[in-house]
Amino acid sequence: MRRADYVKFQSHDDLQQILLSTGNEGIIEKTTKDMYWGCGSDGTGKNRWGKY
Repeated sequence: MRRADYVKFQSHDDLQQILLSTGNEGIIEKTTKDMYWGCGSDGTGKNRWGKY
């Protein structure tokens, strides 16, 4: 996933700028079904995307 995100943000300048503008703020992958990469609909997911 790390490599995929790296390629994604290197390839899309607009997304790269949005990501960089978050500074040191935490990132939460808000999703209703993904409890591993996201936080899930009730916030109890692992949110792994936002932690690495």
